[in-house]
Amino acid sequence: MYQPHPSWLEAEIPDLLRKKSHSLCIADTDENPANEIISTAPWGYLRLRRSDYTDADLSQWMERIHSQKWERAFVFFKHEEEAKGPEMAMRFHELAASGVKKFKTGR
Repeated sequence: MYQPHPSWLEAEIPDLLRKKSHSLCIADTDENPANEIISTAPWGYLRLRRSDYTDADLSQWMERIHSQKWERAFVFFKHEEEAKGPEMAMRFHELAASGVKKFKTGR
C-alpha cells in the first residue's frame, strides 16, 4: 500500500518539487482516498489504486485532472490478480474520449 509520509506534504517539499518541475505522486486507495491534488509540475502522476471505480468515480477523476494546469497526466491503475486495472484504464480512456460531462453525478 502506498501512503506518503506526512513530511512530503509540508510546504518546503512541494515547493522544492515545483522548483525542479518534479511531480508529486497522487495516490488514491481504499484505505487512504486522495482528497486533493497537489500540483508541483507541468505534468501529473496519479496512482488510482482502489479495488474498483464506477463510471462516476472515473468521471470525477477526469474532471479533477482536467482542472489542473498540466500539459499531460500519467494515470496508473492498480494491477492485481483479477486484472481489473486494465479494464478500468480502458474505461477511463473511453470516458475521456467521449467527454466526461456526460457522466457527471451529484456527488
